[in-house]
Amino acid sequence: MEGIVINSGSSFELTIAGGTDALLCELKALLDGTDSGTVEDFIAKTGITCKEIEDYADKYRATWTAECKLQEEDEDYEFRLPVEPYCNLDALFGGRPLPLDLSRSVARNFGVENLAFYIRNRKALNEPHFVWHTHRDRGRFDALVRFGLASMGATSIKKCKEGEEFRLISLPFGLSMGQVGLWLAYLETRAFLLSHTYRMARPLSVDPAVQEILKGWEIMGAGDDAMCPLCRKMDGKRVGFRDKLPPFHVGCRCARVEIFD
Repeated sequence: MEGIVINSGSSFELTIAGGTDALLCELKALLDGTDSGTVEDFIAKTGITCKEIEDYADKYRATWTAECKLQEEDEDYEFRLPVEPYCNLDALFGGRPLPLDLSRSVARNFGVENLAFYIRNRKALNEPHFVWHTHRDRGRFDALVRFGLASMGATSIKKCKEGEEFRLISLPFGLSMGQVGLWLAYLETRAFLLSHTYRMARPLSVDPAVQEILKGWEIMGAGDDAMCPLCRKMDGKRVGFRDKLPPFHVGCRCARVEIFD
């Protein structure tokens, strides 16, 4: 997969394929937090992919699937991939994109966030769902109505003026719940891994006065049970100016601390 590196000079370069120079500038603005919008929506509407994320998914998908089957057969069976990004691995390996034209149409007409909320409430499809005006999700249900994903009717409680009934409407374009669920899993994991790795790989800004006395860095792993074997191996190691700095893989949470002695 060919593409363009969007963070040259960082400790973990990310290669984006499928986008023009103008689109990559928009993506950088999103990742840098200087533009509104979400990375999920951007991926859905443009179809861009990150080489490093897809290379990882392609490399370990078969192993993950086989190991999960063994775990289903034996509840006591445990396994870890040698390198594991901090994300929902089921969603990473199992998520599937929609064809670009369809993905773009769905995202533009309904919005990724609205569809994600729709899927979370899918059990209410064709059943009345009473929502109070003061409910924290009231605005989201109203949005579903505006975008044609739900209808709003009269209250089911006599003389009650504090809320209305909502009914989810079948998905457009002949889409199934399963298709949209896999598409959302694909978008959410890719957007998270891209944003997280981009942020963690930003070049260090070291004051010139500090640079003179800086001896190197100590690697600090996340220190929890989710830390992958590679990061656990690197945890506590000291590295110099010519050594590889974290992140060590997509979704890596390892940090670096300056050493002055």
